Amino acid sequence: MTYDTKAQAYKAAKSALSKMRGKGWRSVVHENLGWHFRLLSGPVQVYQSSDGKFWAMIGGSPNDSTGGLAAWTPSEYGNFTDPNRAVAYARKFVTKHADNVLAVLKAVEYALTGMR
Repeated sequence: MTYDTKAQAYKAAKSALSKMRGKGWRSVVHENLGWHFRLLSGPVQVYQSSDGKFWAMIGGSPNDSTGGLAAWTPSEYGNFTDPNRAVAYARKFVTKHADNVLAVLKAVEYALTGMR
């Protein structure tokens, strides 16, 4: 969503931030052909779509919010009125990827030791 003024973006960011559960959330307001905001906590980033709904992506470093990791970023973003639902939706893709990595590690262990 694009805001006409920095003050409008800060107000919207504050409102969205008040909805977030969990810990470590902060907002960042920036200008790029209008004013925007995102919410950050560790690797999680929440953005507001042009329709006012929220979508999220999760980065690959536990303490860094520089962008989404391509391996587990949804190909279709889920847009939600509740930003927490957007985070939960993005988490599903991280969990799926992590489960696959664990399965690969088990297969490697089997190849090395014959043990499962």
